[in-house]
Amino acid sequence: MEQRRSNLKKNVYPKIELAQKIGFKTIGIPARFEMFIEKGKTTFNEQRLKSMEKFFNYITDHHMNLIITYHFGVTRDANEVDLDKEIDKLTKIWSRLITLFKGKGYNNLYFGLYDEPRTTHEILDYANKKLMKALRPLDENRYWIIGTNNYMNVTAFENLIPIPNDDKIFYTFHFYQPYIFTHQGAAWDKEKAYIKGLPYPYADNEMPPMPANI
Repeated sequence: MEQRRSNLKKNVYPKIELAQKIGFKTIGIPARFEMFIEKGKTTFNEQRLKSMEKFFNYITDHHMNLIITYHFGVTRDANEVDLDKEIDKLTKIWSRLITLFKGKGYNNLYFGLYDEPRTTHEILDYANKKLMKALRPLDENRYWIIGTNNYMNVTAFENLIPIPNDDKIFYTFHFYQPYIFTHQGAAWDKEKAYIKGLPYPYADNEMPPMPANI
């Protein structure tokens, strides 16, 4: 828990300035909403909300776009009762964010319903439709981003079912190939964490030195 609090206090603004300097136009925040609310509740810590609003204002001042996404989502072993409880919880959480930003940033603030959900496409389709049915009336002008199951893998995109009668949704997928390049240095992947400076496309004269621990 202490590590979570520490992570939330990291100063990311210098990284945002660097991202803008090298040409990035959009910043995505895959947020674990549970880190912003009290355990067992669906009420955001007000100080966290103020920080989120401050961050959005900073992004806007730097003429960039912001995507706020709920990190992860429904799990593969969720049964219907658990799923409905999760949808109810997430509806209440998203409602607070929708209210906070309503009327702001319709051209540079987007909400991502789930980030890389780990479930079947049938469960995800059920969750997507039920959530958007509850959330869309709260703000008819906000654009949402909805992706596929299986970590939003491109191979699952053909199973993604659009939300009916909603023209303010972007449908997306994630594409990580070649994986050894896109995940080099990733701390959560022990097989790739030691690989750094790998160029793409491959160029023999630009290859980094062979890591000592291979």
